[in-house]
Amino acid sequence: MDEVLMTLTPARSLVAYFSMEICLEQAIPTYSGGLGVLAGDTLRSAADLGVPLVAVTLLHRKGYFEQHLDASGQQTEQPVHWSPEKVLEPVDGRSTVLIEGREVHVRAWKYTVKGVRGHEVPVYLLDTNLPQNSEWDRTLTDTLYGGDEHYRLCQEIVLGMGGAALLLSMGIDGETIYHLNEGHSALLTLQLLERQLDGRQHFELDDADLESVRQRCIFTTHTPVPAGHDKFPLEMVRHVLGDERVALLEGSGGVHEGMLNMTHLALHLTRFVNGVAMRHRDVSRGMFPGYPINSITNGVHAVTWTGPEYAALFDRRIPEWRRRLLGELRRSRIRSEAIRGEANGRSRDSRCRREADAPSHAARNCEGERPARQSEPEPDQRRHQWNGAAGRHRQSAGRPPRRFGGHGLQPSGGGLYPERGRGAGRLLSAWPRRRPEQHDAQRNELRREQPPA
Repeated sequence: MDEVLMTLTPARSLVAYFSMEICLEQAIPTYSGGLGVLAGDTLRSAADLGVPLVAVTLLHRKGYFEQHLDASGQQTEQPVHWSPEKVLEPVDGRSTVLIEGREVHVRAWKYTVKGVRGHEVPVYLLDTNLPQNSEWDRTLTDTLYGGDEHYRLCQEIVLGMGGAALLLSMGIDGETIYHLNEGHSALLTLQLLERQLDGRQHFELDDADLESVRQRCIFTTHTPVPAGHDKFPLEMVRHVLGDERVALLEGSGGVHEGMLNMTHLALHLTRFVNGVAMRHRDVSRGMFPGYPINSITNGVHAVTWTGPEYAALFDRRIPEWRRRLLGELRRSRIRSEAIRGEANGRSRDSRCRREADAPSHAARNCEGERPARQSEPEPDQRRHQWNGAAGRHRQSAGRPPRRFGGHGLQPSGGGLYPERGRGAGRLLSAWPRRRPEQHDAQRNELRREQPPA
């Protein structure tokens, strides 16, 4: 088992993971919903896998809000009261950001996520509640998604630019890869551009500078609706950041339709972009045409979401279950990569043989260019294709098709398709499902056949 786990921790660049919200513990109100919960699970998985990673978020001294319902069902909200000083560790590093021409000082608190094998992922929570700051500036890290557009813009300056500057003050830079979890932290790319220019003016920005920043950043987008992507009026941005920085944002693709668009800025200055599901990828490509958006399906940290009763049972009966999960993850990943590579190679060879006499554009596709996307199959057909592909993968690996309680994937004509077993076919989603009217027709037919009482 240790040999398997050791292969999960190769030496690689440090990742700096930026997210507006992260669920660290239920008692720490630094999250509001799905984005923060998934961010927390990502960090716990990274700790288990030994990934060299640090995370940056805001402290949110007043949380998102605490909800109360009165006797008539009316909702009221109030700030969440908690004491960061009691659960977090202070950090020596400091940074400053310029907001409306004044310096805003930023410090950090540290929370440590510990993995199953002892690897630690530090999370730095940024805080502007310092005596050097004005009363208003001290509130910038108070409320998650609070205030108006101006407040939100200033918060995102603290997160992106202040967070990147704080990591630099702690000696964390070098070959660091920056992961933007949603567009809230996209202004960290502006910080990296200014370092890249190293004193040069915005009009001296060239493609090589943009590509240098792009190679250090990746971006995950979560929101499939336009209203969820932050946009700020350019005049407000000019007032908060200044003319020089607005000119730099315009030259780097961050200004879209007269607004600072945080998602466009992130898309333009990152080398890899992914949505959080295949369908979400397709929706995002429609929202942002021209950008190569990929998909990595959301997952959860299995140990965190195991109920305490089951966890106690596993601890008694399978003491190594947490470590075994990592071994299974590694073996599953190896199998998936091998199957995907073999299937892609076989599919490509077959297609190239069919297109041997096709026009030149098909030949170019066989030489490495990606073919045009075909139309989406019908749902029932897609289920057949998916399960048929699974059967082919298993056969190519020298294993018999998998059976599920008498329902197997068996050859039929030119491919592998589901074959009914003894009443178990209904359990596998590959079979086309009956529509309600089909059920009604069958039920009426049975009633007609039933003898009168």
